[in-house]
Amino acid sequence: MIIDASLRDLKIKGRKFRNEGRTMGIILKSNGDILPISIKRSDMDKFLKRYGDHSDVTLSVDGENINTSVIEVQRDLVLHYAHNVQFKEI
Repeated sequence: MIIDASLRDLKIKGRKFRNEGRTMGIILKSNGDILPISIKRSDMDKFLKRYGDHSDVTLSVDGENINTSVIEVQRDLVLHYAHNVQFKEI
């Protein structure tokens, strides 16, 4: 499955992304780089419900497809949606 993601500006606080309905995350690249990203919350929640919290996914980040695996999912305590996800490049 391919999920669309976009690079995130680190100068903008996380609360603004969450209020816009986006999930934040990072991609740990195999060369050691870290890419901050944001994903549409509904897309991320659908994926996690269908495939689980530790599965493989392809992220389309600004036109580049990156094969990743979900490492960690942090969820909201009350609403249980994912608000921060860590990915590792395969």
